[in-house]
Amino acid sequence: MSKTIYIHRDGYHLIPNDQESLIHTKKLKLGKVYKVEITEARNYKFLQKFMALVKIGHENTQMVDDKGMPTNLPFSEYRGEVIVAAGYFDRYMLGDRIKDVPHSIAFGNMSEDKFQEVYRAVLDVICRDIGSTTDEIEQNLINFM
Repeated sequence: MSKTIYIHRDGYHLIPNDQESLIHTKKLKLGKVYKVEITEARNYKFLQKFMALVKIGHENTQMVDDKGMPTNLPFSEYRGEVIVAAGYFDRYMLGDRIKDVPHSIAFGNMSEDKFQEVYRAVLDVICRDIGSTTDEIEQNLINFM
């Protein structure tokens, strides 16, 4: 199994950089050897800002199912939905069904410039969905840059 975690160096130690990375690091067994590929993060603070933006949308958007009933979409699914709504997806035909798959925002799969485009488009989608302005949301996110 492969998992991406974010770390920073503190002296001779590598420290998890966020809660999700800490959770995955705690699952590693003491004494077991792991293969690690180190790459410098594209712009980790900007990724955190993006995730905070999506969290604002997730917490303030009323999602409904196919029957119009309120539903609580898991965060990762919501993130995919807003990326698709922003226009960054691949479309596949599965028999007689159409499946839209959001573009991966993983560092290895998307350049910094493209990621900034996705951020702006997702910001527009979330502003529309929650009835807020870009400036209002950016003000809430000011601490992430």
